Amino acid sequence: MSITCLYCGKTGILGGTIRCPSCGRVLPKASPTAIVSSSASPVLVDTRGRRYKLYPNATSIVGSRGCAVLLSDPGVPAQAARLTPSGGGFMIEDLCGSVEVNGARPSAPIALNPGDKVKVGSATLVYQGPVSVSTFTPPTPKPIVVIPPLAPILSSPPGITLVNWGSDPPTLEGHVELMDGPHRVEKGSMGAKVATSLALSMVSSSLAMIPFWMKSDVTVWFLRLKENPSGRMVSVIMRGDPGGLPQMGDFIAVWGLAKDGNIIMKRGFNYITNSWIRLKG
Repeated sequence: MSITCLYCGKTGILGGTIRCPSCGRVLPKASPTAIVSSSASPVLVDTRGRRYKLYPNATSIVGSRGCAVLLSDPGVPAQAARLTPSGGGFMIEDLCGSVEVNGARPSAPIALNPGDKVKVGSATLVYQGPVSVSTFTPPTPKPIVVIPPLAPILSSPPGITLVNWGSDPPTLEGHVELMDGPHRVEKGSMGAKVATSLALSMVSSSLAMIPFWMKSDVTVWFLRLKENPSGRMVSVIMRGDPGGLPQMGDFIAVWGLAKDGNIIMKRGFNYITNSWIRLKG
């Protein structure tokens, strides 16, 4: 009958040998199975005889920093292996690719048997403890919640039939989310007034101030539209008195020019009232 050294893990030693031919330590007279019976406290023993106790009801991490099995050997990662209680014994799991069990790198958690040699970095440990009588059951993964994609935004809002404008499509179409106005703003620009004043001064100096005395106001409305189908918010400016002023929530089509991030409206169409929005003034 052959026995295994519980200190260095050497196997195939003839029964009755007093000292291990590898590490020189005194070998037990009993067989390995008797020494590591199910009643024995599970431990890991290193080559210098230091014993690291394992707790049957707790998971132990093996490593060089803040671990239950704390190793001071050089080359040992901070957290190298996980020992999980299973069926009265332990399963070992490699956490960072630096663990060997009996010379082989485990690709998945495996059960430890008495006398198994566990190499962690530069440290070598021998497992003394009961055999795991059950196979390892990996934790049940949490179900993946599949979020269905959002329904595509319809090109036509509910209850509204869009008009095919042919070769004259509107600049945008959308719901009126905000209205601000009316505001009275002076019509024309200072540059135009200066140019007119210079032209009149050539006729008579007394006529040069006429453009600055004359004032002409225009009504201005500011709208915020939620564009269909993109949903982005767009600012629309209406200069002049609109025939058929849109209301909050109305769905309208707008024709105009983009300027400074706004749409300067020329005309519009209200789908709710089925009427045109024409600007006067």
